[in-house]
Amino acid sequence: MIEFYKPANPNLWQGRNDPEAADKPLHWHQTVQFLDLENSGLKDDKQTGKTAFLGYACEVGVARNNGRIGAAQGPDAIRKQLAKLPINVGNMRNLFDAGTVFCYGDALESTQEITANYVSNLLGHRFLPILLGGGHDMAWAHFCGISKFLQQFHPGKTIGILNFDAHFDLRKPIRFGHSGTPFYQIKQRCDAHQKPFHYLCLGIQRASNSQILFDRAKAWQVDFVEAAECNLTCFESLEKRIQDFLSKVDCIYLTVDLDVFSSAFAPGVSAPSPMGIDPNTVVQVLQMLKKSKKLISVDFAELNPAFDLDNRTASLAARLIHHLLH
Repeated sequence: MIEFYKPANPNLWQGRNDPEAADKPLHWHQTVQFLDLENSGLKDDKQTGKTAFLGYACEVGVARNNGRIGAAQGPDAIRKQLAKLPINVGNMRNLFDAGTVFCYGDALESTQEITANYVSNLLGHRFLPILLGGGHDMAWAHFCGISKFLQQFHPGKTIGILNFDAHFDLRKPIRFGHSGTPFYQIKQRCDAHQKPFHYLCLGIQRASNSQILFDRAKAWQVDFVEAAECNLTCFESLEKRIQDFLSKVDCIYLTVDLDVFSSAFAPGVSAPSPMGIDPNTVVQVLQMLKKSKKLISVDFAELNPAFDLDNRTASLAARLIHHLLH
């Protein structure tokens, strides 16, 4: 039997040990706990404030989309950078590594189904899931998992997708889904279940999307902000757009495709671009989302360590997670 899941690997969580504070953890690698979602299961407790990292080691969707191969190594590369982060607030004892879902052969759809089930399970046990990718086809699996959870426990609540991305990822699947189709697939699911499709895309680049995709976004009333307007100079206008979006939904699913950043910040992605947004803009948006109390699940997609100079992109993902959790 093919095993699509492997539990957390503690060896990935290595970092500095300060002899001056031997009795107090100062870095994430000293406080993270490890979960085996298949064997040990999840405790049925009512504790909140827990975060679980789940890897999505899959690049099949990227390959189907003619992207650069290497994203399957993304989750562990991010973990290695997370391990080094300092603890700046509280004791941070509610960090968990929940292991990784793998894709074997061309079995993307099976990988997505398994991932969706794990996401739903984590949400049901009061975790904030943070998925580490892996191709952006992860978003389809992630949304299905959130939907499954809400349908079971909060059937009346609406989901808003906030996507930092240079691309709409609204391409129509011809035979199979891939890293360019997740939000098309989500729209079809919303229609089939008679649910609204709330989708805000920040960082869109004209040079990265065909006119068909702009037309589709308009027809489906997708709200978007182009990369040139996603900066701190224009932040007052950007903030209003986001606040308006937040007011329409009950829950926010945040997905960050790391190709939204300029290759100066994020060279290690499947589809790099010399243009892109500044990470400091995303940091400000993260603060907004935290204050809204609507953030339900998060992912970081498209890291490709094979092209990552000095671990720059993996470190960027880790720093953004650090801002989110502090």
